[in-house]
Amino acid sequence: MQPLVGEAAEIVTKQVVSTIVDAVIPLSTVNNLQFIKLLNMLQPRYQVPSRRTIQRRIIFGKEVVAERQKGELQQDMGTKLSNTIDSWSSRVFRSYVTVAAHWISENWKMKTVLLMFSRFPSTHDDIVVPAIIDNSL
Repeated sequence: MQPLVGEAAEIVTKQVVSTIVDAVIPLSTVNNLQFIKLLNMLQPRYQVPSRRTIQRRIIFGKEVVAERQKGELQQDMGTKLSNTIDSWSSRVFRSYVTVAAHWISENWKMKTVLLMFSRFPSTHDDIVVPAIIDNSL
């Protein structure tokens, strides 16, 4: 069976990237055997891109996603926001931090936007963490 190529493969890849970003799914999911089986079951000719390829696509497309999320947030400006912050270290001991905003839209749908994803610059102390939060808002 020939692999899926061209526009058809691009459509599936865009949906994989969109799903990972919108659902805030870890990039490591693309290496997960069950995820690969699911995609192969839905489209047997599709070859799942590598984690690195998906990561590049997310980075190059982040401006588009940011504009869409900004529009969603502006649309529901009358609502109250809750923020979450998460930090972790990679396998090679690089620290990262994310800040997300959460709210319930006027039609009662839970919404989440990623305000910031960044490499953590230094120690996780009471001076650096509040500065990171302030810069993300």
